[in-house]
Amino acid sequence: MSSQTAPTTRCIIIDDELSSRQILKTHISEMPNLTLVKTCEDAIQGLQIIEKLKPDLVFLDINMPEVSGLELLQMIPWVGSSVIMTSAYQTYAIDGYDYDVLGFLSKPVSYKSFVKTVCKALDRKKRKSNSLQAESALLPNQSIPASEYPLQTPYFDANWIYRRMLTP
Repeated sequence: MSSQTAPTTRCIIIDDELSSRQILKTHISEMPNLTLVKTCEDAIQGLQIIEKLKPDLVFLDINMPEVSGLELLQMIPWVGSSVIMTSAYQTYAIDGYDYDVLGFLSKPVSYKSFVKTVCKALDRKKRKSNSLQAESALLPNQSIPASEYPLQTPYFDANWIYRRMLTP
């Protein structure tokens, strides 16, 4: 019998408010499958950490000075599928759908809502990962050089279209 432990989920917090970071730190520490790897006080620092550490889960505040959380998501939209947005303003929750975020936590974040949102987010990530693995298993495992698939651009004749518009 093997004693495998569940893989830990690496998290970062990006929030300009110290009290909010502290609350999230505490909640993360109370869940054994979560590991906090870094906290960031602004989106610029967060951008650098995301690109460097590639975290599994990002707790991202939306309303921050200089660069907002939504502006950060515009810069790196691929990270949206790892983000749980946090804000005192629930109207921002709707904006998260444009970036495929995993969830939304309303500040101040209660432990109950934190656990519920994180569990849903991790389940969604797991289902998405399983789906991608199933799709890749269906594809043939072949390595085809790019030279065998040249980029083909269809011929577009704007003059022909213009002449057709002028002819009755």
